[in-house]
Amino acid sequence: MSLCVDMSNYTPVPTSLQVQCLLRQGYTRAIIGASYGTVARKQIQACAAGGMEVEGYAWVAFSNDWRPVVDRAVNACRNTGVKRLWADCEE
Repeated sequence: MSLCVDMSNYTPVPTSLQVQCLLRQGYTRAIIGASYGTVARKQIQACAAGGMEVEGYAWVAFSNDWRPVVDRAVNACRNTGVKRLWADCEE
């Protein structure tokens, strides 16, 4: 079984020590919120550099245009090793 950690736009970029701590606790995958395109790329890079698998998610809402959100998420994940981008629709 693989444990995952969700990092949102409001989560700071983890240090290498924090990534190693997560790995020691069994968290091998980080799923990064990339909807805003702000800190996501740095979060992805930090987790990948520490040895974690990385995926992304785009938080979309039915009431808003989803295209800009997905575009920002795709751009944040581009050329980073992210293998999967999830659509996160909670509303």
